[in-house]
Amino acid sequence: MGQNIAIVPARAGSKRIPGKNVKSFLGLPIILRVLETLEASSLFSTVVVSTESQEIAELVEESGFPVPFLRPSELSHDFATTADVANHAIESLIEAGTPSDARFLLAYPTAVFITRRQLSESLNLLNPGVTDLVFSAGRFPSEIQRAWWKNIDGSVEAVFDEYQSSRSQDLRPAFYDAGQFYWSTRNGWSEEVLRDGIR
Repeated sequence: MGQNIAIVPARAGSKRIPGKNVKSFLGLPIILRVLETLEASSLFSTVVVSTESQEIAELVEESGFPVPFLRPSELSHDFATTADVANHAIESLIEAGTPSDARFLLAYPTAVFITRRQLSESLNLLNPGVTDLVFSAGRFPSEIQRAWWKNIDGSVEAVFDEYQSSRSQDLRPAFYDAGQFYWSTRNGWSEEVLRDGIR
């Protein structure tokens, strides 16, 4: 089996919570909590950070974690996608010598509640060439087929008219991306994988 490499993407320009990736969480910058969790899992050959911020890079490196490259500015704004950031980090690591058959974990720097068990069990779902991207998800607490839109005037309308009289137990459960972590192969963030379906 190839190496497991953890990547934590941490830009400095959060708009909703400025400086969120270095804010204190139980007495430690939140990104360091995640880095230490990943390191303590013993699942990874290395744990690295992708950032455009010298401040974050210095904080991370002073704590013993590598920042092998700085992310370019075009991947550090509000509209840069996770896929773009992941692909840049993975290709940069491979160019620097990481084996192309490595398994890559991308974990957000605020994902403080991830556990070794979750990481290990989800890694087992990764199957190169079949399932190239695995992500954490949560189940919607109610059936989305019976959801309603709220209009500006306060009135509501059904999102799906045809399901309003359906029994909840007859409706297919729906899930959402929990925004915690993603396992992938080198090709896991390719347009083909993202278009044809994520497992």
